[in-house]
Amino acid sequence: MKRRATVWLGLFGWGAAALGPGAGTGQRVHFEVRRIQGGGGGGLLAFDADGDGMIDLVATNDSVRTYRGVGRGDFLTGPVTFAGENPTGPATADFDEDGRADVAVANHATDYVTVLLGNGTGGFTSAPGSPLHPGMSPHPHALAAGDVDGDGHADLVVDDRSHHAVLILSGRGDGHFAAPRRVPVGGDPYRVMWLDDLDGDGAADLLTPNERDVAWLRGDGRGHFTPVRGSPFPALDPFALAVADLNGDGIPDVAVSPGEGTDGVTVLLGGAGDRLAPAPWSPIRGVIGPALVAAGDLDGDGRADLVLASYGTPRITILYGGGAGDVQSVEVGGNPWSLLVRDLDGDGCADIAVGSEGTLDITVLLARRALTPPFPRARGSSASRTACPRRPG
Repeated sequence: MKRRATVWLGLFGWGAAALGPGAGTGQRVHFEVRRIQGGGGGGLLAFDADGDGMIDLVATNDSVRTYRGVGRGDFLTGPVTFAGENPTGPATADFDEDGRADVAVANHATDYVTVLLGNGTGGFTSAPGSPLHPGMSPHPHALAAGDVDGDGHADLVVDDRSHHAVLILSGRGDGHFAAPRRVPVGGDPYRVMWLDDLDGDGAADLLTPNERDVAWLRGDGRGHFTPVRGSPFPALDPFALAVADLNGDGIPDVAVSPGEGTDGVTVLLGGAGDRLAPAPWSPIRGVIGPALVAAGDLDGDGRADLVLASYGTPRITILYGGGAGDVQSVEVGGNPWSLLVRDLDGDGCADIAVGSEGTLDITVLLARRALTPPFPRARGSSASRTACPRRPG
């Protein structure tokens, strides 16, 4: 069931000193709100699960629940799939290469992960050989999916905290996976690992938020990883991370959110080769214990914005320009435990979805239009580009 409202959202009063150069309290975007009741909890994904060309939401709580996108950011309740105990930390890829997106979940407080194959209508069935028991310790928290070894098949990465490592399960392209390989990451990885090409060499790299730092392991495209120069990179109490171009220079940057109760978000700016360096405004103070972070260009200025959520606070915080610009606070209710930024209504602009463990609701925030004239373009953006177009509210 959905409730619709168009709201003008107020600001939370952090000052410019806490947020760095150019920070202020200008409200850049307003949101149209959708509530999906009973679907929030352990994790959120956004992809086309039923093959109709529209983005769907797939959420985990006591199961895997699909909410089918029907246009303009509206979602209808779809299939529910059993996914073992305590499913969380989901990842998606086409594990059996049938052209339909599949899902894998970390089964928290167990010794296994579950792989579900998409049936093309929004539902899923258990993959052959699932659940998988790769031998992580103490139990799985999060998964990442991608082609690690360059063989064209999607692989899985799961945290192995007790061994200061991750486990890589090489996919065979038919829903089966090879025996796991342990890769040390130099620390204690936790939630929201990132697997993609960070340095532009065509091979997937791995970022993990460890206990006191962020490890960057460069992949060679054949399944092997080595730490880059300077890794691990210091960060304040890492819990989760997001990768995006935060300063508009065309190079990926890294934002690291801390655990509950810690004040400060670390921003590491990417440079040529394998360089990561703290941003001048990092760490960003005044945002206590956000725990979750996601990134995307909400206001259309060519720079990714940061969205932060804290389990103990019924609101999210938006840091425009990756923390070097304005700040906005949005009430979402409950206890946020999952967060994503993605274009959910097909208008070409980033939107937000938040899953709450407290209410089990999913709050969808659709960015509708800029409230002020276009902001200065980021470096490298087109001079003729206007602010991200918004449908009327």
